[in-house]
Amino acid sequence: MTRTPDQAIDWALAQQRGYAGKCLAFVRTAYDIGPRYGSAKAAWENARYRHHTSDINAIPRGVPVFMSHPRSVHGHVVIHLGGGLIRTTNSATGLIHTHHVSTWLGWGYSILGWTEDINGAAIPGAPTIPTAATQATAPRKDDTDMVFVQDNAGNYYMLTDAATQARHLTPEQWSDWAKAGFGVKNPGDPATAGLTREAIGRMAATLGGVR
Repeated sequence: MTRTPDQAIDWALAQQRGYAGKCLAFVRTAYDIGPRYGSAKAAWENARYRHHTSDINAIPRGVPVFMSHPRSVHGHVVIHLGGGLIRTTNSATGLIHTHHVSTWLGWGYSILGWTEDINGAAIPGAPTIPTAATQATAPRKDDTDMVFVQDNAGNYYMLTDAATQARHLTPEQWSDWAKAGFGVKNPGDPATAGLTREAIGRMAATLGGVR
């Protein structure tokens, strides 16, 4: 049975050595998920629910965190323990370590983001929407500077009031507003005139990117 984030952390903390050069095998095994892709990079690119962020503090506890390095074609994946701590393999030592992510950033790695699934299997109990989103709420008549976006997981949002609010819309609400002439907008679109590019960029990043 696939493990929850808390169960995956317990398993990962119990492992002390092994999986040298096999970070994806270590992480997927922590969730009791079988093999599928040959590298962390491939697992990231093929994940159905990816959340792009370089901020470790925006990443939930117990989910897989994917990283890249300019000299690595395979990428790297770890488990976030919370508070910036990660449980990770290390090909140089052959041991399983708990490090602060800043250690790896100092070695030239960059955080790509996190996923709700790995190797095609959903992680039970993993957050299913970005933390910036609220519960689905119908647009109000007094909403201003509305921009409608869709994240990379297919969720719909309305950004309002100079991007200080992000409202999660149901597919039905999205359909109603689309029929009224609204659609997916991107930075630079005339419809975003009331929002600064920086504000849109910050909010879009929390949603996994604007399509």
